[in-house]
Amino acid sequence: MEEPNPAMSNRSFLKGLQYRFEASVAYALYGLFRALPVSWASAFGGQITRWFGPLSRPHQTAASNLAHAFPDLSSEALAEIQSEVWDNLGRVSAEYAALSRIWEPEEASRIEVSGAEHIVELARRGSPAIIFSGHIANWETLPIAIARMTKPPAIVYRAPNNPYVDRLLQSSRRASCKVQIPKGHGGARDIMREIKAGGFVAVLIDQKSNTGLPVPLFGRGAMTGDAVARIAMRFKCPIVPAQIERRNGCRFKVTFEEPWQTNSMENDEATIHDLLNRMNEKLETWVRRHPGQWLWVHNRWPKGSSAS
Repeated sequence: MEEPNPAMSNRSFLKGLQYRFEASVAYALYGLFRALPVSWASAFGGQITRWFGPLSRPHQTAASNLAHAFPDLSSEALAEIQSEVWDNLGRVSAEYAALSRIWEPEEASRIEVSGAEHIVELARRGSPAIIFSGHIANWETLPIAIARMTKPPAIVYRAPNNPYVDRLLQSSRRASCKVQIPKGHGGARDIMREIKAGGFVAVLIDQKSNTGLPVPLFGRGAMTGDAVARIAMRFKCPIVPAQIERRNGCRFKVTFEEPWQTNSMENDEATIHDLLNRMNEKLETWVRRHPGQWLWVHNRWPKGSSAS
């Protein structure tokens, strides 16, 4: 019988303590933001991260990413974008506590929708769809906008390492989602199940992937997950680009663009790569419109990645 490893047990114990401490802070802030009016909570969250974000390591990641993406901008302009990035991220964090209220009819005016006819028509036909966006503005408003028009979508998300925080986030978005699918080996099966059933699947395509294909983003190769593109091609499923914009504090605009039809595309490697490239080009267009609303603090590109 194998004896327990004391060092491993200690690490596991310390990690558990860390997770519980992080969760206690997250739940306390959640309760505070929940008690405030929606706009106040959003503004307060933004102020907190504008104060403390620049003291963190991700601030340097954002500075490096922005300098590569916008080499012609002055240091002052880049610093202003970084301040907006922290404001948006803090607002998003605080707005998790308000998602259930934003979902309520009394707050419907907070989310303006353009291109609703594309989603409504797909639902009328009973067609499945993959609806993609990025971590722009408050990305959690995307399923709310979809659910108000037709039916709650399934969403694909990357679960945080802390399981207690994961439960809190899942609970906050539950009202507007049919099912929440964590990225991973089993996620593709769940996505295919939803597509086969004629459902909508909302996915954010802009996080770093350890698998997939290297596709240009802001002129540099970025590993881009290819599972969604492969599933769309396999089932000849329409793909709908969805831009999210923050408008004046805690107000948003979600624009659903005309669906990309895949039923006439060849299901081969070249087409998959072209489709991923087209998705990244769309994402870059959105980010360039509102650079301060994207998640630049994420280490999207591998170290030493060069222009593509």
